[in-house]
Amino acid sequence: MTDLAGVVDRSSSIPFHLQLRKLLERQIEIGQWRQGDRLPSEPFLSDHYSVSRATVRQALYALEQQGLIRKEKGRGAFVNRTSPGSWLLQWAGGLFDDELSRRGVTVESTVLRACTERLPDWAADALQLNHGSQGVTLERLRRIDGELVVYVVNYLPEEYATILPEIGNTSTASLYGTLREQYDVEVAGSSRMLEAVAASPIIGHLLDVPRRFPLVYIQSVTWDATAKPIDCFRSWLRTDRLRIAVETDTWPSPAGRVVSHSFFGVPNDDLPLA
Repeated sequence: MTDLAGVVDRSSSIPFHLQLRKLLERQIEIGQWRQGDRLPSEPFLSDHYSVSRATVRQALYALEQQGLIRKEKGRGAFVNRTSPGSWLLQWAGGLFDDELSRRGVTVESTVLRACTERLPDWAADALQLNHGSQGVTLERLRRIDGELVVYVVNYLPEEYATILPEIGNTSTASLYGTLREQYDVEVAGSSRMLEAVAASPIIGHLLDVPRRFPLVYIQSVTWDATAKPIDCFRSWLRTDRLRIAVETDTWPSPAGRVVSHSFFGVPNDDLPLA
């Protein structure tokens, strides 16, 4: 129990409790503790990482909220499971591609539609194209370790149409990985909006949930280093199977340390399958 990896970086702008939570989460992932094992006590963690007991409690509370640990009164904290079951929105690109693959999680897609067609007006706007423009439509159901998790529809400019054969015929193909390989396109940033919604009959059927089942709706636009939009999507996520974790950081500016959040609206019309 005393062989704990990592240190809390006191020069970082990331709060200590977030750093400690990630250190402990990583050790659970790599098998430092197995399911059912008891974690070191709060005083031990406080001394080992040179942080306050309050910091340790915050870190453990976050792990408990993730479902990674369970706390038993008078006994301590125990490993509940060894996979975080959270999707960390830390990359500007796709929903899963880098983060879950890094954790060794299998991500597979069932392609419902992969074609070129007239873009919805909202997608044309997001991609800075004229209404009525042709583009790429990619409609998929996505599974994590065999569990149906997300229904997503991506739209891209028509110039990227040659990705369709690979994406359409390979269940594990990465959209952004394919764009990188075929077009040398690198994602530089994205804007995302998240909203709690109730499943419509069609969305519920696709995700195998009852009508009005609570889902997270995500709308996003992604751009490259020249600020050219390369993709936008709308997705519906089952958080009973995959929870969302969002972490933000700050950076210095002349006005002090700032955090930037970007959102864009969801039009009430032209919403596919809503």
